[in-house]
Amino acid sequence: MRAQAEMQTGLEIDNTQGTRPDYLAYLGQKAKAIRSRALTAQNQDKDLNERTQKEAQAMVDGIYRLLAPYVAALNQMKTIAIALSEPAHANEVVERDEHERPLRYRVFYRMRITVSNQSMVLRADRDCVDFFLLPAEKMLSLYLTECAFGPFMTFKAQPQDGSAWSVEGKALTEARLERYTLLAFEYLLDKSQESI
Repeated sequence: MRAQAEMQTGLEIDNTQGTRPDYLAYLGQKAKAIRSRALTAQNQDKDLNERTQKEAQAMVDGIYRLLAPYVAALNQMKTIAIALSEPAHANEVVERDEHERPLRYRVFYRMRITVSNQSMVLRADRDCVDFFLLPAEKMLSLYLTECAFGPFMTFKAQPQDGSAWSVEGKALTEARLERYTLLAFEYLLDKSQESI
């Protein structure tokens, strides 16, 4: 039967392996090339994800630097007290079991501005910078509170565009970043006034 298969295909079969060593070596080279390409793509994705995460954190740092002088000036006017927390990494519970015991944690990079009973929280998470407006008393268990309220604005990375960023479907230019950040700060002040 094997001799008949060899005659039909014209291929010499290695009896010990059941394969042709020369063809197996050829296929092995192809398999190595596929694996190499997959690892390269995986490393490029990892590099892009790390770069995007660093860009998101740098954006939060830049927003902090943009808002800090406004907060300081408003606090000097002594009309209202505004608390501004510096951006920092926080290890937070993202999932609890039925007995409210922590199941899963994640590290987020975030900053917070609090005016009376309202807080605006900025969270850099992978490829986004999300803006949340939350009641100040809900600042514990932030991730779960944010999930319940949802962001009111998001700066989103567009990795297919060379890690460009967008907001509301528009390119996030420096001018737009400043304008949207200041509008978000104004929104926090407005909501704080409404809630008093």
